[in-house]
Amino acid sequence: MIRNNDLHRFITSISTALAGPIMGDLQSDGVRRLSGVLLLLLDRIASDLADGNVIAADTLRQWEELESEVAAVGLAGAPAVAEEPGLVRETLDRRITAVQQQLCVPAAFDGLVSRLRGNDPGARAWMKKASGTVLQINQKFEDSFEAQGNRKVEVAVDRGAALRTGLAAYLKQRYPQLPDDPLEEFFVASGGFSKVTALFTLPENDVLPRRLALRLDIPNAITPAVLADEYPILEQVYRLGLPVPRPLLFEPDASHLGGAFVISTQVENAKVAGSPFHEDRKKGGTNIGPEFGREVARLLADLHRGTLETAPDPEIAKARDGIIAALTAEWRTMDKPPFSLGLDLGLAWLAANPLPLDRPVTLIHGDFAPHNVLTRDGHVAALLDWELAKRCDPAEDLAQAKMLMTRGIIDWDDFVATYIAAGGPAIACDPHAVAYYAIIIFLQHGVNETRLRNHYLRATRSDMEAMICASHFQDRLNLYQAKSLDEALALQK
Repeated sequence: MIRNNDLHRFITSISTALAGPIMGDLQSDGVRRLSGVLLLLLDRIASDLADGNVIAADTLRQWEELESEVAAVGLAGAPAVAEEPGLVRETLDRRITAVQQQLCVPAAFDGLVSRLRGNDPGARAWMKKASGTVLQINQKFEDSFEAQGNRKVEVAVDRGAALRTGLAAYLKQRYPQLPDDPLEEFFVASGGFSKVTALFTLPENDVLPRRLALRLDIPNAITPAVLADEYPILEQVYRLGLPVPRPLLFEPDASHLGGAFVISTQVENAKVAGSPFHEDRKKGGTNIGPEFGREVARLLADLHRGTLETAPDPEIAKARDGIIAALTAEWRTMDKPPFSLGLDLGLAWLAANPLPLDRPVTLIHGDFAPHNVLTRDGHVAALLDWELAKRCDPAEDLAQAKMLMTRGIIDWDDFVATYIAAGGPAIACDPHAVAYYAIIIFLQHGVNETRLRNHYLRATRSDMEAMICASHFQDRLNLYQAKSLDEALALQK
């Protein structure tokens, strides 16, 4: 959902791309990937323009009923919002945003939380109806988008030539035994939201393996995670015997390539398992075999069993509460994307339904979804991208698995049974804990995407990765936040 007053930013980006690399060369792989991104965004815009008012009109009356009941949750009556002829979607967006603005006031938010904690029937009924309405809106927009074609997205990056030159110079300086131009092959992989990934090949030599991978920090990334924190975790999980690339070196000096970077072995003859989103996997296909679901369940169990600590750590709960508090504070100051009320309602649910302090502690991956798994002949070959790994409650990985890894792949109960049989701690699978972390996960992703979206709309980032995050992925995360809240509410009788 893209507001009219933001359209000029998107259209400018599309025009620039069409006038430059696409018109110049439609033959290269990079340009074809870039074309796929632009086509996907055009599908989003087309669905919004074609069906946005119809979807909004179907929901507006339902939303007006919710507005009439806000007194039950301690909110003020909705401010008057003028309905613009022919712009029903924008009217509904402003009315929902008006409720969000009220929930950004601490006293109003705390009042809702207090009523939910006290099992106030009016507050619980309003929460259920508001959550269902937000889910319905986002699902209808997703269905409309899918009807437009929902093209596969592979984000193109344009950092190849300079990065290749810088890497070649660095390797020659660090390893004088290598030839003057040590890179036989060099390829920047699609992606680039938080790190740049490149694959490269060296000639036969006595100092490094031939096939290697580079991961590079970039400014204004979608997450604040940095490779200085990730590298020790890569070494730890490699020592545990998990299927991960072997880390070879960490270079903290950003002057070489524009950011700190890691070099590791390359996972050969492997492909990305699939999109993190079930909607994309249905249409775009996967590289997943019939045993993939059980294989990733056993992999997750190996990680958690191998790092399970002997006692709960109250500092983990403090850190988690600190993260929620920081996200809450940032979210309250942000320009909100359309139809993102699910994040505000999710924050209220978290505050009203705290976790006990005696939760288990393990190392978690932190981004456990198919786009971070490589497969070979349909079987798991490696688990990548440990930038969000940390000591935490293993229910966080289970929540990601439930929302992103299992849908359309393996039944959730089957996944849990396989995980426990492989030695994963059964307490990690507690439904309340899994629901709690699912909301946190999409809260984090939602705030991160909104931050990047605002960078894009303010022109502090203008690349294709930022553009697709500001539109397609923002909408997807609104939908998944609404789904996670709906599942959490379903646990409460």
